[in-house]
Amino acid sequence: MLLNEVYRLAGQCYFFQEYATLEQKNKWYVLALFLSRETVRSGSKAAVSPQSSCGPKPPQVRLYRVKNDTTIVFCDSVLIDSYSASIGMASAFDDSGLQKLVINQACNPLRSAQAPLLCYALSVFEITSREKFRNLLTIGNLPERWANGHPTGRPLEPVVTEDIDKTIYPELLAVDDFFEGDPAFRADDFPKITLVYAWDPKANAFKNKSEQFPGKFAAPVEIARMPDEAKLVTIIDKVMALAAVKRIEDARKFMDLNLTPERFVQWREQAPERGSSIAMERIKELLVRCIARYK
Repeated sequence: MLLNEVYRLAGQCYFFQEYATLEQKNKWYVLALFLSRETVRSGSKAAVSPQSSCGPKPPQVRLYRVKNDTTIVFCDSVLIDSYSASIGMASAFDDSGLQKLVINQACNPLRSAQAPLLCYALSVFEITSREKFRNLLTIGNLPERWANGHPTGRPLEPVVTEDIDKTIYPELLAVDDFFEGDPAFRADDFPKITLVYAWDPKANAFKNKSEQFPGKFAAPVEIARMPDEAKLVTIIDKVMALAAVKRIEDARKFMDLNLTPERFVQWREQAPERGSSIAMERIKELLVRCIARYK
């Protein structure tokens, strides 16, 4: 039943990747993943030369309803800001009878570069009774992503790393929040915190509940000055941890106590290739915004 769609979208520079079928409220649906022309599947995914002049095409997952034995009807699609992806089904944790869809995303880093955490992102969608996709992750004002040394203004995506069982909530997700790509840090060493998102039945979505799990964060017990050899990334990690567990004032005090002009001089001397980006006012401004989004 997908052949006509596969041939039609191939003319628009989309390659068919995989499909899945599901049943919801006595109706059958088909989920189909189409990748851009830059990606093909031949054992392992690899980049290929463009075959047409269509321009860049974001991958997409398309939802079809099975009308009869030979016909499917298009219902909805979701575009993916990534290089490659795969699809799967999530657990029916809210007992609504509506299917949950997991989309695993992957980027295409240069062979010489270390893949950032953002290369492996996961989104959770619900297929509503109106046969539409609905995003179930409620993410706040996340920091901007950097590209070629400049902020793009585009929010970071959540990276779901694991499920956490045996809590008062039916479903928990660990979502990594970080300043990926900030020029003040190496690609393999940047501030990061793993937030805890829980399913909120009233909102019918995942929401940040990190403050209810303080034991999962290495937040400082006392607000004190760290040793002189402390790294910039370590200090920012601890500020983010304090803010995540709702110790907002402590986070600000810890930042002011540890991010001093003398230390910035030392950090710039230790990393001259990034010296111009290790600027106290710029870093503090980003960190203040980080603290604010955890309120």
